[in-house]
Amino acid sequence: MVKKYSEFINYPIKLYLSKDVREQVEVEEEPEEGAEEKKVNEEGTEITDEEEKDQSEPAKEKKTKTVTKTVWEWDVINEIKAIWMREKADITEREYQDFYKTISKDS
Repeated sequence: MVKKYSEFINYPIKLYLSKDVREQVEVEEEPEEGAEEKKVNEEGTEITDEEEKDQSEPAKEKKTKTVTKTVWEWDVINEIKAIWMREKADITEREYQDFYKTISKDS
């Protein structure tokens, strides 16, 4: 109903709609319990996490998962200008007939 008459209104009609959006999110790996071992380098000092990353093998691929989020946004229904605001040459005969039927309630 709104779309039928919205083409004859010169101000924007907006609806607040929800859309489902899918995103790729990185999965954080949880450390195993009891697996925490202090690593020691050749000199006998403890290795920090940053040093370990530098010394480790090439970077592992990060695991991702797809998450669906619901996003709410305003959607404009009547993007077309009203019939009386457009150029005469741009309006088709069909549009004139539809407009007449709408305002006169004629079939």
